[in-house]
Amino acid sequence: MLPDTVVTATRTERSLFDVPQATSLVDEAEIDRSLESMTPDLFRYVPGVYIQKTNLAGGSPFIRGLTGKQVLILIDGVRLNNSFYRFGPHQYLNTIDPHIIQRIDGV
Repeated sequence: MLPDTVVTATRTERSLFDVPQATSLVDEAEIDRSLESMTPDLFRYVPGVYIQKTNLAGGSPFIRGLTGKQVLILIDGVRLNNSFYRFGPHQYLNTIDPHIIQRIDGV
């Protein structure tokens, strides 16, 4: 098994231990152990993350006080949201099937 690698704003690979920012990683084993049926619930125990749930299966991440267009959500490198969306919370995490997620990093 290869060690985890985090790509930082400097665009160079570093190990998770060497990244100077607070970073969390939710890997596939942790996702499987959680038995969560909705993607927003995968963030339940991640430090610094609060999920606002205003509807069934909805979930907008607040990551270290930032939310909405201040939080970039990527799926295989493709943006799920962008800076043109409204400022407030977005409920887009509920559109991602938790059974296809292999890892969540950078939160």
